[in-house]
Amino acid sequence: MRPLKKGTRGNAVLYITRTKALRKLQVSLKDFRRLCILKGIFPREPKKKVEGPNKTYYLRKDVAFLAHEPLLATFRASSAHAKKIRRAAAKKQHDVVAALKASRPRYTLEHIIRERYPTFEAALRDLDDALSLVALFASLPAAKPIQPTVVVTASRLLAEFTHYVARTGGLRKAFASVKGYYFQALVGGELITWCVPHRFSQQLPADVDYRVMLTFMELYTAVLHVVNYKLYASTGWAYPPVADRSATASGRLVTSFVTGPPAAAAAAPAISKDAIAAAQTRMADVVAATAATEEDDEEEEGGNNGDTGDGDAMDGTAGATPPTPATGAGAPVADGGGDEPTGMAVEAGDGAPPGERSAASETIFAGAVIVLGRETPVPELEFALLSCGAARVVAEGDIPGGDGDGDGTAAAAASAPGVVLPKQKKMQKKGGGEAAAAAAAPVGTSARDAFLATVTHWVADRPSIRGRLLRAEYVQPQWVFDSINAGLPLPPAMYAVGGKLPPHLSPFVDPSSEGGYVPRFQAMIDRIRAGDESVVAEAAAAFGVGADDGEGERLPGPVGRGGEAVVTLPGDAAGADAGGGNDAGDVDGAEEGKEDEDEEEEEEEEEDVEEDEEVIAARAAAEEADAKRLAMTMMSKKKRKAYAAATAADRKGAAVGNRLTAKRARIEAAEAAAAAPAPTTKRSKRSTRSAKA
Repeated sequence: MRPLKKGTRGNAVLYITRTKALRKLQVSLKDFRRLCILKGIFPREPKKKVEGPNKTYYLRKDVAFLAHEPLLATFRASSAHAKKIRRAAAKKQHDVVAALKASRPRYTLEHIIRERYPTFEAALRDLDDALSLVALFASLPAAKPIQPTVVVTASRLLAEFTHYVARTGGLRKAFASVKGYYFQALVGGELITWCVPHRFSQQLPADVDYRVMLTFMELYTAVLHVVNYKLYASTGWAYPPVADRSATASGRLVTSFVTGPPAAAAAAPAISKDAIAAAQTRMADVVAATAATEEDDEEEEGGNNGDTGDGDAMDGTAGATPPTPATGAGAPVADGGGDEPTGMAVEAGDGAPPGERSAASETIFAGAVIVLGRETPVPELEFALLSCGAARVVAEGDIPGGDGDGDGTAAAAASAPGVVLPKQKKMQKKGGGEAAAAAAAPVGTSARDAFLATVTHWVADRPSIRGRLLRAEYVQPQWVFDSINAGLPLPPAMYAVGGKLPPHLSPFVDPSSEGGYVPRFQAMIDRIRAGDESVVAEAAAAFGVGADDGEGERLPGPVGRGGEAVVTLPGDAAGADAGGGNDAGDVDGAEEGKEDEDEEEEEEEEEDVEEDEEVIAARAAAEEADAKRLAMTMMSKKKRKAYAAATAADRKGAAVGNRLTAKRARIEAAEAAAAAPAPTTKRSKRSTRSAKA
């Protein structure tokens, strides 16, 4: 038998190093990375690295697949075109440079989208990372190397998607974390989870490769354009929707567009395939211009063409890792205009596909008119509230008839009946009377008064609020997210402004992964669903949540078994203390002695029954353990390993549950010790005299 030649079988044939792949495709490392990201190719880890452990390996069939990609020729032409631009710029031929920049090679990603997502459901399943990255770029500042076009496009695409989810009522879960706000929505039968970062100002870090992120942004922008167009077309709405510039300037998401049935949205221009292709081409031009403006260090690129693997952490694996939400500032700005009033309501369920809406999500905030304080995250709260049936959501600065300046809460309350501000009280005391107080109050228009009369909730995140509306409930932003996760509006008293909040439980945690452990607040929410009205007082005692508004008073005296107050009459206490010296007292003593004997006999019988039950339970557990051990001995080695692997997750979950239960017991013990009054010691007269001396 002829001996096998080295390098003809095994890993040597299946895998190829990055240097050989670059040489075979005849592209630079920068273009190779872009091509791998767009096509979904990522590095592999072979069991045996034939050419060394410090090299990056790819499947040979993946590289052969890239060799037939039409974009490869476009990237080669772009590299040659960039050399012409640099040569003309070195010769100071400005007219030639301008002409060459206008004639860059262009391409679209239509064939890649069809190839990677053959069905619409496949595109929806891969939308988690796309929405998270688009939300990230929408919050970043438009600074080099991120061009303003990228930020504007990301803001508009995110607003279009959230507008569709709010109109169809697809929101299922919401959670506020340190990284941002997590949302989960049901769209097209698929659950989509994405993260919107907090709107904070931030400086762009210098150790991030923005070219890689912009390449992912290029792909996800094209995917989201197609998904939004398909979603709007399925409901009969025109795409793109007409933008309301006043709403986008305020940073809102849902009410920044005017959509409706086909008759109402006839004014919006219909989008075509050419428009989508043009948008993709513009994004490609942005990525190409960003890459062209950066100076290509030939020596560094030649050194990076090796397979050290140090700079290739995002060649393909970044597509599988969720992008880390960063913080940034920048209000979404969209083109177009509209004459619709700000703070408009979204009609839930208008044109929603069948099976998209949920009865529970429709009725959480049904009929509620909610005002959002300016210190709250207005876009996220507006999206969450309108998705769950709120009749109207208005930002504090957009109250009808108000200028949005000063203390909006106090100004709004001043025009409402039944509210007197401290300034008005001060003028009344000085002798001005009602006329002076009315002059000091801001004059509200009829539209403002009519709106304030319909407000049911005011969401604020301030320590205190002066001048409140009598008919409105004042809550903190956590009330919105917890109510959505609970599936019903939780009692506002648990989320009073300025009070301590209950724990914010994550809806993405599976109780089975924690050994069936149920947090204490989750158990209270379950009792609220069952109609238990005593949970609010229990939560206040357990977590110290809410604020005492003086609406309810506790009855004095000891508390009975059912939580009822026990009222003791004065005569009963006096008779019990006196004891008496008549025959009736003797008879009562005999009856009490007989009752004590009966109680002792009953306790002995109960102890015997408990001991019998414990013995029976221990015997049953021992028999079950013996049967299980016998069954294990009858299994084969393969089945025994499979059974151990199947029960490993249960054991791990049980361990997590036991650890959480022990932690909860320690916290409760510490809280009880802190709440217990400190023991008081009596000082003797001698020590008191010495202290005075």
